Amino acid sequence: MNNELEVNLKGNVSIDVLETEFKRVYLVIKNNNEETVRVNIKMNFYDENGSLIEYKPSFGHPKVHPIAPHQELIESNYDYAPNNYASYDIEYDVTPDSQINYYDQMELLSQERIYDNVTFGMKFEVKNNAQVKIDYIRIDVVYYNEGKFVGVGTSTTTAFEAGTTTTMKALNPTDRDAHAQPFDDYKAYVVAYNYDL
Repeated sequence: MNNELEVNLKGNVSIDVLETEFKRVYLVIKNNNEETVRVNIKMNFYDENGSLIEYKPSFGHPKVHPIAPHQELIESNYDYAPNNYASYDIEYDVTPDSQINYYDQMELLSQERIYDNVTFGMKFEVKNNAQVKIDYIRIDVVYYNEGKFVGVGTSTTTAFEAGTTTTMKALNPTDRDAHAQPFDDYKAYVVAYNYDL
């Protein structure tokens, strides 16, 4: 791989950290390149003395892909970070990826709040405007309450046929003990791709 190319790609990828008051951690990754990329991430957590905390996410350190040009998405592998961390840093590298992300061909026909205050927070009617069946689609909903980030809810579906619509329900934001948290605003992020690579 061309090291200069990797450096240029990395310079056009930003990673922002969202933390709840319960120390649930999510990453907002934005690809400002003109090509699709893969981002390999390792997030390190430190205690108040600056010592590294031994920690590995349940699903391993994430390899996030495909991220389409100018796409922004959510990574939740650090959802249950160590609850005693005082600081963190992020290591990551960026490489080209030939896989297609169809996120911009998934149309959110409607977005509706669900008022059960227990399990689900948002309901979406989604249409697949791609010309192919999509193996995997995910909607990550970033929730806010009174301007403060309070969590992320996720909904996934598979085998989404071209030209069809489906209903997807995203979970409520919760604390570390799965208690629902109130929200008054949100932003939805979509990922859609096939398992062809």
